[in-house]
Amino acid sequence: MKKVDVEFFHRKDFQLKRPQTSPVLEGNVTKRGEIVLHTKVIEELDTPLDGYFKVGKAPGKGRAKELIVMPVEANEEDDQILKLQRVGKGYGFKIPGILQQLNIADFLDKQYQYMVELFQFEDDPENPAYKFTIKEGHVRL
Repeated sequence: MKKVDVEFFHRKDFQLKRPQTSPVLEGNVTKRGEIVLHTKVIEELDTPLDGYFKVGKAPGKGRAKELIVMPVEANEEDDQILKLQRVGKGYGFKIPGILQQLNIADFLDKQYQYMVELFQFEDDPENPAYKFTIKEGHVRL
């Protein structure tokens, strides 16, 4: 299974646009292009998850891309798909009742949007994992 570096940023550090040194976690990339972070790795951060994960390279792409996502807990029957939407000068995830501002316009190709599916694996209750599925789709801005 291919490995990918996943960096965690605290919200306050990220808003400074000069983030402090952030822990880099090792994520697994599945054959279907999914990035998996096991919750025990997240728990080892020993910090509130008030921030973003940055994936250094999107799976299946020849060149490096960056994407910032927020973890959302859901089960497999209740998959949640978050679409990047235009929010003021940047982009954000539109979640019912919540609007997360994300400063990703610099490295987001304006002809595409990225849909991110986030849910927890239920197959192994002892060792659940957050699962990130990155899909590419055309969007008009």
